[in-house]
Amino acid sequence: MHRPVSSFAVFNLRRRSLLRGNILVLGSFAASFPLSGFPHTRATLLLIIPAVVALYGTFETARCMRPKHNLYYAGIVLCLLMDLLAVCLIFFFLLFPYIVQPFPLTARLNPAPAIIAVYSAPVISVQGALHV
Repeated sequence: MHRPVSSFAVFNLRRRSLLRGNILVLGSFAASFPLSGFPHTRATLLLIIPAVVALYGTFETARCMRPKHNLYYAGIVLCLLMDLLAVCLIFFFLLFPYIVQPFPLTARLNPAPAIIAVYSAPVISVQGALHV
């Protein structure tokens, strides 16, 4: 006797499925790398889609929690921690280009004026004389 594919819990949204939650989170985490252009991150709002899918996957994982504390419960907690790490990294990829502005190109090519400005401050020697 063969069951139809649609009877599995992964495909039935009304049933709890740990596999569905983990696939959603890991799939959206994997999709966030090419969308962000890692390691040269760029600002794109397309990362909202993997962020929402990962949050839904975390919700699906949390639905699998049972009130009884046993090894299954501990495994779900570990999966939730993995989901939290993936969601935080996706939100990092989403928000990092908007928070941190890169240095201008001239500052990267010629750092000497900034160094001279720092070291040209007046210095008081050990004897107490002021050197400029």
